[in-house]
Amino acid sequence: PQRAFKMATTKPPSVALGSGDGPFMETMAAVVVVPLSVALRVGIRRRLPWFVDMAVLVVPFACVVTETLPALGTAAGLLVCAVGLRPSEADAEAAVRLFRSATALATGVSILAVDFAACFPDRYKKTHDVGLSLMDLGTAATAFGDGLRRRQSSKSQRKKVPWALLALGAGRTLFVKATGYPEPEAEYRHGWNFFWTLACVAVVEKQSSPLVLLLVALVFVVAAPADPPWAPGVETVPCYVALHSAAKTFLEAHGGADRRRGLYFSVLAFAFLLRAGYHPVSRAKGNLGYVLVSFAISVLIFELLLLLAAPSKTTPSSGGLLHSLQRPGNLLAYFLAANLLVGAAKSLVDPTTVERKSAVVALLFAHSALAAAAVAAYQEKLPLLRRRLVGRHKKEVEVELQSNHHK
Repeated sequence: PQRAFKMATTKPPSVALGSGDGPFMETMAAVVVVPLSVALRVGIRRRLPWFVDMAVLVVPFACVVTETLPALGTAAGLLVCAVGLRPSEADAEAAVRLFRSATALATGVSILAVDFAACFPDRYKKTHDVGLSLMDLGTAATAFGDGLRRRQSSKSQRKKVPWALLALGAGRTLFVKATGYPEPEAEYRHGWNFFWTLACVAVVEKQSSPLVLLLVALVFVVAAPADPPWAPGVETVPCYVALHSAAKTFLEAHGGADRRRGLYFSVLAFAFLLRAGYHPVSRAKGNLGYVLVSFAISVLIFELLLLLAAPSKTTPSSGGLLHSLQRPGNLLAYFLAANLLVGAAKSLVDPTTVERKSAVVALLFAHSALAAAAVAAYQEKLPLLRRRLVGRHKKEVEVELQSNHHK
């Protein structure tokens, strides 16, 4: 009985968090690697095999977060290639889709690589208290991208409840409590998780206009105590509501696909980022500094994609992994599949004991399988679409021949 009581009251092992004290320029270079990879892939404009597609989109970022390649050098090389291949016309809607796809790709790689202590540096992990790291921007970028997508919502959409996010949040909480799955105590407590945060943001954003919600959320962020008594995760909801509402307001003020205006926004965002760096930044507290820095970085990434990678509707499609992620519901499916890979990896081996080379190979192999599955799911509907297009083309040709014959 004493042994059973001891096992029941023992807390599951916690996962170590990072310090976030890495160089600012290195963190920024690591952040822009995935958007630059997306820009390079869009600029190629050709259908590639899934493994080449994965090599262009995933391998550079995976090598950066595992310190196989330098972040600054990789970002500079991708930038030079992307500038030379950028499309002549831009589309703001395409930039929104690419922003959300880039966020999903970066998140999928990071949540699996972070468990391999031999290859993932501490400066990229989520911070304990104060500081900014690569993984601190995941939820912020997701909330910002969701705000870009939902900038125009109908009255019927306002009444919908995010049942999928609520179910996923409850499912993850029950799974963690039932299996003793290790989770960072300083990141989520009392059953809180990423899905609960997004569900709360989705419910709140339907209640009023974006500008009103932005002002109210900023008031809550500023008025929040320095050391909140409730669990980390709950008190950060206002900061993500502010980012979500700020994304809507930003895109309405942006005015479409004017690249000159986008360049002005980029300069202002970079200056804003430098100024916001003087404020203490804390993801765990969700303070004003975190909101300002996350907003500035998200705007920079969006403008970078708009300037380099957002093709107009007349640009030929390149297909592949990017177009698979842009389909409705596929981003959430990709994120869930990446989480399942994390759970499978932890159940098969202890990631903390894996050597560096083996960890890098396992990371690339896992995401190769994930990319292949995503591309396969996308290509299943291509034959039907191709038959429809060919049939429509044949009918148009027959009508034209008949009209010419009558003439």
